Amino acid sequence: MFEASGLMRQANKAALAEAVWTAANGKDLPSPQLTDVKHILDGGSLLHRLPWPRGETFGGICDLYANFVIRHYGMPTIVFDGYDLGPSTKDMAHLRRSGGVVGTPVNFTPDMRVSQKKEQFLANSINKREDADLLVLVCFHADINSENIFFKSDAKLKTKKHKVWHIQAVQRALGMETCKMLPFIHALTGCDTTSRLFGVGKGAAFKKVRDKQIVEAAATFERSTASPDDVECAGHQALVCLYNGEPGGSLDVLRHRKFCEKLTTAAVQVHTLPPTTAAARYHSLRVYLQLQQWTQGDCHLRPKDWGWSLRDGRLEPRLCDLPPALDMLLRVVRCNCTRDCETRRWSCKKYGLPYSPACGNCRGVICANSPALSLLGFTEEL
Repeated sequence: MFEASGLMRQANKAALAEAVWTAANGKDLPSPQLTDVKHILDGGSLLHRLPWPRGETFGGICDLYANFVIRHYGMPTIVFDGYDLGPSTKDMAHLRRSGGVVGTPVNFTPDMRVSQKKEQFLANSINKREDADLLVLVCFHADINSENIFFKSDAKLKTKKHKVWHIQAVQRALGMETCKMLPFIHALTGCDTTSRLFGVGKGAAFKKVRDKQIVEAAATFERSTASPDDVECAGHQALVCLYNGEPGGSLDVLRHRKFCEKLTTAAVQVHTLPPTTAAARYHSLRVYLQLQQWTQGDCHLRPKDWGWSLRDGRLEPRLCDLPPALDMLLRVVRCNCTRDCETRRWSCKKYGLPYSPACGNCRGVICANSPALSLLGFTEEL
């Protein structure tokens, strides 16, 4: 569920939108009438739409945006998806998008000239206001009997026209039961705060949206009073279903079966196997937290209770609470690294394996992968 960098495996979020577009016959959806229309704009998308002239003042840039908006949309409502100061479950997503570059916070005045490139300024987490999950949420929350709602995507068709979704028409085409399942499918198969499942695409998962195992699991995840144990059990069965296992089956059994199948043809890459039960537990907890935040108006769950840990001022996903292998195996595992095992380039560091006296170069002594020695016992003896 994680990349070699330690970040959660990135999801192809657009794949779910494509699956919904196909299922709803998007090309045949009604077009909006341009009279008596109220525009609501995604502020994050708007910020990235206009170039910033070199040497322009912040006031001048604000005027550029204001003129652009009035010229194209009249008097719209612009919505920015903000985050409270402090750790957020989207810290890892922001770190990925910025490529590790974090812009310096700037308290500016209208007359101050911009000294940074737009990309650097927007790389600051304070300025992150993206909402790529809007389509899923509007299909979930919109009243099918309300005024017509149209969603215009930045994605373009082959005809170079933007996709325009008639939300109520989508709801009628899919059925409200399916629309109510979309946030669960989206979070379970990977979003900004959950990992992509290797070998399970969003389109394939969407086709199973009415399977009994998925429906029952979603019902548990939608309950605001579900316990971590309830979530773990429901998430486990949902993942078994997505990996084409038998109802009531086990991820560990599926994992072993896939391992044996792959072993007959080639070397087995561990990341291509279904997740372990322990890894699935933390994934399910993070899915539940995200689903509650999306669907409940007031969510007060603590991330640290639902698959996250605080480190260096950021919330990071918990990977697993079990060792990578049995102790009897770890005692004979060794690497033949030629340096000090400091980076993930070296096999022992990459796979999370501890040092060993059998390691080729460092012998597990002069090694960045060695655990820090505690002086507590020596101090007590002295």
